[in-house]
Amino acid sequence: MNQLYFIKPSNQSTEILIDISYFIEGAYSFLFEDVTIFSTGDVNDINMLKECLAQSDLIILNGEMDRRSYFELGLCSGLGKDIYVMDDSLTFDSKELALEMDIKIKVISFAEFIEVVNTDE
Repeated sequence: MNQLYFIKPSNQSTEILIDISYFIEGAYSFLFEDVTIFSTGDVNDINMLKECLAQSDLIILNGEMDRRSYFELGLCSGLGKDIYVMDDSLTFDSKELALEMDIKIKVISFAEFIEVVNTDE
């Protein structure tokens, strides 16, 4: 894996639109070598953001969403990118989020996530 993107509230956000943190069991912290990691708020130019999302090998919806992360979710959908949520119980249902857009969000377990990130492809 070369590039990872986390969709999460931006650091400047004070308004949370959707809270999905209750779907994720446990809290995770990551340190990976040889993987470029971006998250919401890291790229501010729209064209660079689209390029960054398009080049990401894995996109994880990580906790709560604000207006900017919601926008990024729509960009990912428009780019045809798969979006994942980490849930070790594997019972996540994106319908619970009541999103105003028809987006399929896939589930990945923590173990699968680590395996994918550590793959050299």
